[in-house]
Amino acid sequence: MDAPVLKNKRRKKSRSRTQVSDSEPETSSPAVPSSPKKPQQAQDSSIDSMTEAEVTAAFTQFYARQTTQEFAEDLDRVRRAEDFREVEGVEMLITALRQGASLFSIDEMRRVVRAEREKERARAGG
Repeated sequence: MDAPVLKNKRRKKSRSRTQVSDSEPETSSPAVPSSPKKPQQAQDSSIDSMTEAEVTAAFTQFYARQTTQEFAEDLDRVRRAEDFREVEGVEMLITALRQGASLFSIDEMRRVVRAEREKERARAGG
């Protein structure tokens, strides 16, 4: 008699909703009527004129907000763990978030900050 072979159950990983693509879409058809280019160019130039420190600060804030939303349940489980020390644990989580943000190049950060500003502007105008 052979013993039954048990298969490991694997959880399917969910895709992140915060992925940023390095490439532009080949064809673009705006869902909204196009607006004059001057405000867009002014917005782009204001982001392009930001210092690296300003872009990094804006990106780090965005990255921390997005990651805490994406991993909210996991972070709650970590905080509720018996061996979690309130002060040291929170400092460790904040440091980990900052280290994650530092993995991006300044160009990638600038691109994300620009896209986030465009979304904010669209929400305010629409």
